[in-house]
Amino acid sequence: ISVIILKAGIEAARESLVPLLGEKADDELIRGIKEDLAAYDNILGVHDLNVHNYGVNRNVITFHAEVPAGLTFIQAHELVDTIENELGGKYSAEVTIHMDPVSEDDELSVRYKSHIKELLRSVDSEAAIHDFRLSEKDGRTRVSFDVEVPFGTKLEDREIKEYLEREIKKLDGNVQTVICVDKKVY
Repeated sequence: ISVIILKAGIEAARESLVPLLGEKADDELIRGIKEDLAAYDNILGVHDLNVHNYGVNRNVITFHAEVPAGLTFIQAHELVDTIENELGGKYSAEVTIHMDPVSEDDELSVRYKSHIKELLRSVDSEAAIHDFRLSEKDGRTRVSFDVEVPFGTKLEDREIKEYLEREIKKLDGNVQTVICVDKKVY
């Protein structure tokens, strides 16, 4: 009898703790959020999407939204506020969005981004980049981006970063790279 009581107690504790610690959202919810976001004008892409359930009607949704760099700060802020309010109501959630400006009409950015995407094909066919931007610092071009690779990719993060840095420098030996390697969650 004590074994049955102990087992029931452990199961009850587990069921109570999981929502408190946070649990991964189901794939259907993730798909629904992504579909909702695709319907908004000026949302060019979404990444680093995290959804946590902390009990009944206690969801937290966070993500990065890529928006055109040409939007004013007020336009981008109004867009994000609208999305936070609409998604928050629909999913009974607290929604927080980080904005990433994307420059789509700069030829140099387009060239670098295209080259990097081509390089990634040899790393993993499912690899992708986000948070891509070019900037100038101390008279040098700075290429910054995050690489998203699935778990199980044959190369280690360090090897991916070194490979990309080496190949990008072949385009311009004076370029500075800032690369972060992430694991693909969804």
